Amino acid sequence: MPAVDLSSTTAEPFSFYAGFHSFPLLLCRETINFFGMSKQPAFPKRIMNQVSAICKRLMESSLPDTYLTFLYMTPSTVKQLQGSSVLTLAVSNYQSICRQYCYFFNRFETLRMPLSRRFCFEDFRWAVSTVMSRNNLIPVGADLCPRMCLVPIWDMINHKSHHVTTDFDPGTNELIFYAMESCGPGDEVLMDYGQRTNADFFLFSGFVPMCNPHNRVIINLAVSKSDPLSDRRQKLLEKVGLTRRVLYLFPLHSAISTDPTGLKDLITFARIFVMSEDQLEHHLSHRDSVANVLPNSSVKGTEEDDSKAIDFLVKRFQLLIMMYGSVPEKDEQCDQLTIMERNCVRLKQQEIAILRASIANLNALKDSASLLDGLSITDGQQNLASVSASP
Repeated sequence: MPAVDLSSTTAEPFSFYAGFHSFPLLLCRETINFFGMSKQPAFPKRIMNQVSAICKRLMESSLPDTYLTFLYMTPSTVKQLQGSSVLTLAVSNYQSICRQYCYFFNRFETLRMPLSRRFCFEDFRWAVSTVMSRNNLIPVGADLCPRMCLVPIWDMINHKSHHVTTDFDPGTNELIFYAMESCGPGDEVLMDYGQRTNADFFLFSGFVPMCNPHNRVIINLAVSKSDPLSDRRQKLLEKVGLTRRVLYLFPLHSAISTDPTGLKDLITFARIFVMSEDQLEHHLSHRDSVANVLPNSSVKGTEEDDSKAIDFLVKRFQLLIMMYGSVPEKDEQCDQLTIMERNCVRLKQQEIAILRASIANLNALKDSASLLDGLSITDGQQNLASVSASP
């Protein structure tokens, strides 16, 4: 994206009215009324932004012709992403967009609108990528309810990991954006996009940062239905709050990072996973045990039960690393890859680094009795830094 030339950005705020909506969003409201959809569920209303954005494509100079979002993934890109849980998210989102397109295509055909002759998926995915890579949740109205808005200038500003420099003034109904550092005329203005994971950046913004302190790896764990103690394990997991509060509570959906405290939930799950029948009965019958001992007790790798729990997680993480397959580690190995393929490689490199750091943390626990909160992650951070240095 081009740099923004702003001559007075040194510690001076730019104020934007939060009620501002670009032409596509204004057109969206009229289009909804035309279709008689004002009483329809919120689903079609939300995605009319993408449909109306197509009408704006005539101004070709204002927006890119293509994007690097998941909607532009090719078979070779999918191959590069194999092994990462982000692939499942990409496929799921792609299917959702396809269903949206089919809905509107059929709607236009039913209404016999001239637009139906030119309403193609190529334009629709461009419109979806345009909106989803630029929208932001902004407080709007008297109730300051967060709503998706397109903010002027922001779509021209690239990301830099630093700190968020945005405020909202409810008194003036203004969004106030500060430059994160002093800028002279002709300097590029950068901003922190917020606490997003690499998956968020890859899917919806079309890039992966070289280093992201907010990155996470999603871990799914479940108790096998063939386990004769599965009902008791599930009940104990419910009591410690490690399952979703729905009918089907598994698998456990957890995220890990290089911060060792992020392993607490996983270690608690692993403890329950390796418990004997007598241990399960003991913890189920003692409220204090469930409320305090399991989630908050020290992790003692020298004790047999904790050792088994740690071994379970280490093997699980090692298996996940193996599923990534061969991942390039040097710059020259990525020379023949496309930009999106290089994004896939960088995403996988950093996920593997987090898994390796987690294994190092777990092994450190096993070597000596330690409090999880006090565990050093120096080795894990070094591993992360070395891998993140690759493209």
